[in-house]
Amino acid sequence: MKKIKLIAMVAVLVLTMGVLASCIAEVEIDLEKVQDISKEESIAEESSGFADPEDLPGHVKAPAVTEVINITASRICIAGTCEKGATVTIYGGKEDVEVYSENGYFIVETELESSGTKLMEAVATKESLEDSASRYFYAQYKATVSERVDGNSVLIGKNSQLFLNSTLPDFFGENLYTNTQLNALKEKVNANYQLMQDAKLKMLERTREEELVNEFGGRALTEEEIETLVKPWAQANFKPIPYIFVIAPNALTVYPELAPDSVVSTTNTTRYKQVIKALKDTNATVIDLSEVFAEHKDDEYPIYSSTNSYWTEYGAYLAYKEIMDIVDDDYPAAAARPLSDFNIEKKEYLGGNMVGYLYIDREVIKEEGVKLVPKFTTNFKLNVYKDNNSLDLATEPDANKTVASTTRRLIDRKLDESYPNGYILRDEWSAQMFTLLADRFSATIFHTAGAYDPRAIDINYSSESARPDYTIVIFNESNIENVFKLNAE
Repeated sequence: MKKIKLIAMVAVLVLTMGVLASCIAEVEIDLEKVQDISKEESIAEESSGFADPEDLPGHVKAPAVTEVINITASRICIAGTCEKGATVTIYGGKEDVEVYSENGYFIVETELESSGTKLMEAVATKESLEDSASRYFYAQYKATVSERVDGNSVLIGKNSQLFLNSTLPDFFGENLYTNTQLNALKEKVNANYQLMQDAKLKMLERTREEELVNEFGGRALTEEEIETLVKPWAQANFKPIPYIFVIAPNALTVYPELAPDSVVSTTNTTRYKQVIKALKDTNATVIDLSEVFAEHKDDEYPIYSSTNSYWTEYGAYLAYKEIMDIVDDDYPAAAARPLSDFNIEKKEYLGGNMVGYLYIDREVIKEEGVKLVPKFTTNFKLNVYKDNNSLDLATEPDANKTVASTTRRLIDRKLDESYPNGYILRDEWSAQMFTLLADRFSATIFHTAGAYDPRAIDINYSSESARPDYTIVIFNESNIENVFKLNAE
């Protein structure tokens, strides 16, 4: 049983001849037997009564507890800062919990054993150093608090890795498609593929017909001339438009080992796996990023952020490379740039959106992010973030600078024929790929986020130099239903 020594001021009121006496005694307190404090004062006010512990030479610096937040009545999120590489253990809940800190902060969840206010303790440990002094604080049971239901509730995993709870049905395989739905998916994809090919062929026929009309002095072509001079030419010059699907798996799909011990999947399949398999049975090309990321999850640079719900720029780079490895089969000049063409910039940024979803101060919990800064120059500029201090995606479009996650944009660089044109259908996960893709295509149409079906009008774009040679659909696993709409009535 854990024993903790405290120097307690024991005030003894002695009502004798109107004299008030007091004494100071050193007492030993059993933390597990500390009674609940039933006061309603704020936890911050309660905790402020503890002096900062002294940091001793040869000892780990004591962790700082900056946030004690109720997720539910009894489930508590505890966040703070500590030495990088330290392990912080929290005592006082139903069970002791520990969290390893890679970046100098920690976020952990514990559960209170009963109602009232509990005295808690945080201790940091680190190899080759003595344990830190104890940091004491209070956590309170709050009967009126329930978990947020707006789709932004957060699952706190190991090593302060955060996940969206909304990705759990994907992880557990609770939203599988039926065979009928999967067949409908295949039919839809093949129909979209055919729509694009038909649109391109008709565009070629129209182009050739207009050329011949001019050659013939402006007279209309006869049906026989169309059949013998137009359609054969169009067929000879027709090249199919590849239809490429790029599905970014959820972080929980890639890092299941970082999920809490209570989150274990026993399913043999998931909706992600179903869709990948179904797409392979269509005219489309599919890139299975779960396999790619499994090969790179232990690389020097992280694929997913610990505190943001999106992948990192390195994760986006790996996806971009897979795309361009397909494109360069026909357009060698458009091969993916190697990482050596970028400066890898590491910097501390405000805690990601999931930190905010937990109501934690993003100024306190900061994460080291990775940005790929091009060593090369381009004739366009795309800022995909709101500002230089965060990795929040831009939402306010600036025609000269920014491709917001919701905005349509054409970047027409008018390069020579050794570079193809790209037509990007996407969700906001594509944002970190804007510069990468626009640099390798002569013209790139970034469709409005959330529009996933190709349109004939875009295949026959009014500007001939921007008509697409490739259609690429980029989206996150959690948006599968939004892309295919198989559950629509």
